[in-house]
Amino acid sequence: MNTFTKLTAAALFLSTSISAQANSITLDLYSEVSEQITSIISTQIEEAKSATLRSVTDALNSELKKQNNNLNTAQINKEEDND
Repeated sequence: MNTFTKLTAAALFLSTSISAQANSITLDLYSEVSEQITSIISTQIEEAKSATLRSVTDALNSELKKQNNNLNTAQINKEEDND
């Protein structure tokens, strides 16, 4: 084998190795970024669920207070009518 053939073979081997390493690094980075995005989205979904639950609970509590006030007012009015 002459020197040119040896250098060509070495260059091809090195470029194949570098390409494989680059693909591996790219796959690792993609996996890491994908995991982080999934984690962020999951956290945001949980925060949205929690905020929605708090909002609905607050609205229901407010409505319950109004209904109790209306009931109390109606009972007072009924008692006054009976007197």
